[in-house]
Amino acid sequence: MINSEQRLSEQFENLANRIFEHSNRRVDEQNRQSLNSLLTPLREQLDGFRRQVQESFGKEAQERHTLAHEIRNLQQLNAQMAQEAINLTRALKGDNKAQGNWGEVVLARVLEASGLREGYEYETQVSIENDARSRMQPDVIVRLPQGKDVVIDAKMTLVAYERYFKR
Repeated sequence: MINSEQRLSEQFENLANRIFEHSNRRVDEQNRQSLNSLLTPLREQLDGFRRQVQESFGKEAQERHTLAHEIRNLQQLNAQMAQEAINLTRALKGDNKAQGNWGEVVLARVLEASGLREGYEYETQVSIENDARSRMQPDVIVRLPQGKDVVIDAKMTLVAYERYFKR
């Protein structure tokens, strides 16, 4: 009887241990599943957030690069415009050769805009001699009907022009 009791006790203990182990495994599996069901959406959200941050930084870096490039272009254009303004001011106020060239360009545009054609209604840089045998080369000679001409010298300075209108 002691032997039977002992065997019964051992069997009961073995059965209890197996039930306990099985129960622990089931609880562990349920805990793992519960934890996964909680962590999976969080993991997905974190992955989505990470992708958004990477895309935003990538776009922002590209936009900064483009903006820096455009700023450099604007700086170059600004420097070029400043130099052109200086050149124009110098041409209009001081440098006689530049004034003449500028005046000739403006005069040619005015004549063309008025419908006159070079070689027909007007001629440029024609050498003529006056009565004293002195050679002159006006910028333009406009040919009028009845053999009349208008002689134009386009080298009037801006300084002289300003003085004329300030009188």
